[in-house]
Amino acid sequence: MARVYLKVKEVDNQRFYYRNYGEEGHGRNSYRLWVHYSLVQTDENGDPYIEFPIAARIDEGKKPRTLILRPDNQHWVTAISIKCGYRGESSFEIREEGVTMYPYYIYHSPRGRLGVSMGALLEVPNELNAITLEWERTGRLYGEPANGVTIVYRDGRVEEIEGVSLEDLEELKELGELNENNESNENPDKNKVRKFRKR
Repeated sequence: MARVYLKVKEVDNQRFYYRNYGEEGHGRNSYRLWVHYSLVQTDENGDPYIEFPIAARIDEGKKPRTLILRPDNQHWVTAISIKCGYRGESSFEIREEGVTMYPYYIYHSPRGRLGVSMGALLEVPNELNAITLEWERTGRLYGEPANGVTIVYRDGRVEEIEGVSLEDLEELKELGELNENNESNENPDKNKVRKFRKR
């Protein structure tokens, strides 16, 4: 689970919880996400937070760039971002259908000349226990991978397989099945699957 701390706005002795997503230069956010009070937890210091993934849905507010996170037992919501390289960009696509994506962007300088990273709030139907993202990034990477696949599970686990595409991943799965079918072979290393770094 990923803990996300919230800000608080008080009006007429009522507390309203929110978090801004994205930084599109000169203090402009991509979205302001208001959070229903029933979803909010507090830590040992009394600071409010939520944990992603969370059983909820996202509604669009009346004002532009305003979203509302409400409790819901038919969906789960999470957030993910991919950091770009120096003076580059990042992007990703979701493999599964039925996922609602609210993309946001993080400018690493006022006009984005030092790079623009992509993130998104994701609303996922409960029928999906995990979602698969294929991502890539450009710019000066200093040894970091230029592409990869990230699998986000509903229970909060995140698996990153770096330097591969979805097509590569499917091939690896097929090779894995082939290995399982040949475990009794005299040469068990013959069809050995290459292991990619995970974190």
